[in-house]
Amino acid sequence: MTAKQTDKRNDQYSGLTKIRTKATGFFRVEQIGGRWWLITPDGNCFISIGMNHFDLTLLKYPDNIHVWKTQYGDSEEQYLRPGIAQPLREWGFNMIGWTEEMVAGEWMNAEIL
Repeated sequence: MTAKQTDKRNDQYSGLTKIRTKATGFFRVEQIGGRWWLITPDGNCFISIGMNHFDLTLLKYPDNIHVWKTQYGDSEEQYLRPGIAQPLREWGFNMIGWTEEMVAGEWMNAEIL
């Protein structure tokens, strides 16, 4: 499944549509049946599957600079959006930890990818 395909078992934020609560329009935590859950803005339970700390520094070392220039066009945005965010979505990740500001707030939006 790619970032642009939808799975009816999940909402637009990767929340599980099988376990629902009140939609508030905000991410939050809520206790349901004695268990704490992350809740999506749509009111669906959410299991965080993520990676942390993406850094392009290694690509700028002399041994790797050719990859940086040919594969990513010497562009941080090309590295982060199609190079990092897109494959992570395709592999089922739904969260991202620290990274450059340009992708952190929008990386899950399939329209941007």
